[in-house]
Amino acid sequence: MHLVMFDVDGTLTASHQYDSECYIAAIKDVLCIEQVDMQWISYQHATDTYIAIEIFSSAVGREPSQQELNQVLDRFMFHLQRTHAEQRDLYREIPGARRLLRSIAADSRYAIAIATGGWNSPARYKLLCSGFEIDEIPMASSDDSHVREEIMKMAENRSLSHYGVSHFDSVVYVGDAVWDTRASANLGYSFIGVGSNLESLQGAGAVHLLRDYGEPAVFVEMLEWITGNESDSSAFTHPDPHIA
Repeated sequence: MHLVMFDVDGTLTASHQYDSECYIAAIKDVLCIEQVDMQWISYQHATDTYIAIEIFSSAVGREPSQQELNQVLDRFMFHLQRTHAEQRDLYREIPGARRLLRSIAADSRYAIAIATGGWNSPARYKLLCSGFEIDEIPMASSDDSHVREEIMKMAENRSLSHYGVSHFDSVVYVGDAVWDTRASANLGYSFIGVGSNLESLQGAGAVHLLRDYGEPAVFVEMLEWITGNESDSSAFTHPDPHIA
């Protein structure tokens, strides 16, 4: 059995913009500051917990307490809920994502997990509001660690228990950011890049790329190639990553 592990923002949900705006608003509310660096790639770990710690440390001169992190989380949820009430159309899937998850879940060759650098409650809220059914999917988040690789390993370990297996033949991570590519390489996972940032992913070494899941057969074919012929990484590499 092969484990297919998905990121959330930009990979399953089209949430990057409103998510970042709500997260920054929460930080500003709690710290009473005006400017926040939104270049997530500049942070050592692009996870909700670590970014909050780094911003807090820079502004206050010390790391936040757990209570202070919880205050940021509470305000983050407040802004997400308000945004959903005012602009429900923002809460949507990456095209074809829900259908793809159902298709993979029905295939006995594969198991599904979610590993996100976001906090658990906001991630679940975005997924549910975007129409996903996630109760039976093992998940790890920034609640578990501020290091992305550790989050991904936690999702893998929870999946072993959930699916009742001692090991997976392979793990394929599906993500949309450069840090996803790097974390997958560090863990020895295969990687499929999804979304609007394909050129950057290709520059980071990703070779399996597609814009969305509008044609689920393309993703499944790509997945079958990776899990059955991992030694040939040239497959599905296109001069123009927009093709797949």
